Amino acid sequence: MKITRLFLGLLLLTAAPAWAQDEESPKVKKARQENELEKEGESTDQACGTKLKVTIDWASFEANPAGWSDKSVSGYCESGLGALRSLCAGPKAKAYVAKTVKEYVCRAVKTKDEWKAIRKAGTLEWLVPPDAVNADSYAKAELLKNL
Repeated sequence: MKITRLFLGLLLLTAAPAWAQDEESPKVKKARQENELEKEGESTDQACGTKLKVTIDWASFEANPAGWSDKSVSGYCESGLGALRSLCAGPKAKAYVAKTVKEYVCRAVKTKDEWKAIRKAGTLEWLVPPDAVNADSYAKAELLKNL
């Protein structure tokens, strides 16, 4: 009997986080994902010597709700920051990034044809589709091409 209760207790403890995420309000889900991306931004700041303003363009994601409803927006947005960090391993690239990139904006696009990184006047825009795969390697290639 005690073993059954212990097992049920452990089962409930491990399943609770999944239930909690399923029942998150949209506002709480956005805040959680913004916090996750902000942590990635802080890691990028340390690696690149920057103080990036990191944002998610929620309107672009909400414009295609079916494509993003079951996906982690922050997970898709993180790949551009990860690629930026890897580029900062070299001292010249780190200095260049610190000088030229002041803001990072993640925006949703509908198709892979629109998937890219764009730098405009100090802002690095990461445009990502919901069907993105191998995003880390693609992000690095895009940054090398567009920074």
